[in-house]
Amino acid sequence: MKPGGLTDPRSGKRPFAVVQLRKEDVDGRAYNLVGFQTKMKYGAQRRVLRMIPGLRDVEFLRLGAMHRNTYLDSPRLLDNHFRLRALPNVRFAGQITGVEGYVESAASGWLVATQNAFDLKVREFSLPPPEMAFGALMGHVLGVDKVHGHPHEPQNVNWGMFPRVHGVKKREQKSARVARAIAALEAWAGAMELPLAANTRNDSTAVGVHIRESELGDTPGKSIPSARN
Repeated sequence: MKPGGLTDPRSGKRPFAVVQLRKEDVDGRAYNLVGFQTKMKYGAQRRVLRMIPGLRDVEFLRLGAMHRNTYLDSPRLLDNHFRLRALPNVRFAGQITGVEGYVESAASGWLVATQNAFDLKVREFSLPPPEMAFGALMGHVLGVDKVHGHPHEPQNVNWGMFPRVHGVKKREQKSARVARAIAALEAWAGAMELPLAANTRNDSTAVGVHIRESELGDTPGKSIPSARN
């Protein structure tokens, strides 16, 4: 709900927060309130959400409710190649392994699919290092830094998963980690013989791995409210 780049036309000031409404049907009769996951009781949801400008007179079609996400205790059940220890011919990827988010799930799927491709070509595959987002996230799935006695829980990738860069000031940590991650990606992709493609956007470099076929041979979740004008 960050109001970056937005100005309230009534006051000319930047609002504290903004609400994004995502259309849920072709005719625009129903809208989803993006990012409004909640455990609040239904009555409280109606009362609080009607306090938002423009939502006072809406009809709520669906309110937030609890649901369950099923996932594996991956550190205990999976080996370092995301195979079931009991059935090594079975691999798992995505949300069921304990990652959260579309990007994280896609990244997990890509990594496991790449391992399968390497297996078919009888090639050795090394996991990406923890200095990369890939490696940091997969380290979480495998329980590399898991606190003893704590349960394995789904997470989005976050800076806390990355090892710190020593000798760098706090305000420079993130940029230093980004530079280190790109260097780690280039080294890892080179060792795996995976070609890289780099694109420059807004003076920053986005690096992606491209693979050609010929080269490879129970935690609580929440639903979000939906409203209609």
